[in-house]
Amino acid sequence: MPVTAQFHFLQGNINHCARAQDLLLQSMSEWSIHVAVVTEPYFIPARDNWLGCADGLVAIIGETLIDPSRGRGWVAAVSGGIVVVGAYFSPNKSLADFEGFLVELGAVVGRYHPRPVLVLGDLNAKISA
Repeated sequence: MPVTAQFHFLQGNINHCARAQDLLLQSMSEWSIHVAVVTEPYFIPARDNWLGCADGLVAIIGETLIDPSRGRGWVAAVSGGIVVVGAYFSPNKSLADFEGFLVELGAVVGRYHPRPVLVLGDLNAKISA
């Protein structure tokens, strides 16, 4: 599928809630969403249109997901000519862990160069006083 202005994306954190996951799937259908990134999913089913990260914290749901890759807290695939990267980082981890995660995420984006890349997810932050 070529990249067009009619390609629709959705991203949300559903906080491990079954009803929220059902609502996300219903919304995808009603709004003609092609690809969704869901952080903290209730579960990641073993289906061709779902791709989860190594630790189950983020998933991509899409019509056609090709060239997938995954790691801890991130998952990536190509859909409609666009690289979609889903990411989740816990606010309970250290700044050093976050910096390391960003380096890894940067390498993932670089791996798919020169295709267009869309990074969606929940990269939590907190202020330490």
